[in-house]
Amino acid sequence: MLVTPMVKPGGKLETRKETVKLAAKTDKLPQTEKLRAG
Repeated sequence: MLVTPMVKPGGKLETRKETVKLAAKTDKLPQTEKLRAG
C-alpha cells in the first residue's frame, strides 16, 4: 500500500475507506484518488 505524506498512518485506512465508499456512490473514481489508493 502507498503511504502519502498528506495522510496520517492512523487515519489512512479510514480516509481510503471513505474515498472508496464515496467513489462507489458516485460510480466514478478520480485518477488522483486511484493513484493515492494504490
